[in-house]
Amino acid sequence: MNLGDRKEYIGGSEISAVLNLNRWKTPLQLYLEKTGKVEEKDLSEDEAVGWGIELEDVVARKYAKKNNVKVLRTSKDYTHPEHRYIRGHIDRLIAGTDEILEIKTCSAYKNKEWEGEDIPFEFICQIQLYLGLTGRNIGHIACLIGGQKYIQKTIAFDPELYQMMIDKAVEFWNEHVLKDIPPLATLGDKEALLQLYPKNARDDIIIANEDINTAIALRQEISGQIGALEEQKEMLENQIKQVIADNIGVETSKYVVTWKPQSRKSVDIEKLKEDSLYEKYSKTSISRVLNVRLRKDK
Repeated sequence: MNLGDRKEYIGGSEISAVLNLNRWKTPLQLYLEKTGKVEEKDLSEDEAVGWGIELEDVVARKYAKKNNVKVLRTSKDYTHPEHRYIRGHIDRLIAGTDEILEIKTCSAYKNKEWEGEDIPFEFICQIQLYLGLTGRNIGHIACLIGGQKYIQKTIAFDPELYQMMIDKAVEFWNEHVLKDIPPLATLGDKEALLQLYPKNARDDIIIANEDINTAIALRQEISGQIGALEEQKEMLENQIKQVIADNIGVETSKYVVTWKPQSRKSVDIEKLKEDSLYEKYSKTSISRVLNVRLRKDK
């Protein structure tokens, strides 16, 4: 596959991130990569990725044999006719049809993601994008799970979903990448925000609108609820421990609970300080801490 610099386009594996439907990458993280603020993770040494590449031909041959078809490699880069920054490269064409084949490999731990009719949504988005870009109607996924279980799924082209993805990609590119305006942070963006704003460049306290005031109030309310729930959890755990007493555990019609000793090693900080080793081997890391307090005039 040769699509050039990945900062220059949105590919099939990234379209679900644009929609905030990707488990591994958020819109903000994608924005940081596309604007060059962070380097995309280098997967060249990733063992799972390496094995996926090695096994691609094996899985393709399995699909061809099982379905009595011929699958073809293609070196063509498919690009949206109006938006050249939306691109894709498919794994295989199925000869004599308007169908494509995408090949996946994953660990046995991902088996449940493929049960029944289930398909991870990232791959549904990827296939739909490829079908739209190639003008084909049927997409197949052949997946090898845990190196020994083969499954295959079929996805029909959905023009409405495809157009929605294109619209979202255009908005993301024009409003965020080209204008260099980060999209709204979501769950999983803690590290991305630190990469984007690693330190206080100014000492200003800005004035925010009522939307942020509402967000802060909700955050404080949730924090209070978490504290109350933690206390309730501890109380219930103490009652369960009291029932177990000096036994190893307790069993009910639904649960088995154990309360067993567990050892762990820890470093004696005071001893290290006495031996003048603490300063030698300790290091300081800098982060940013969110602190909320009521204004004095409220």
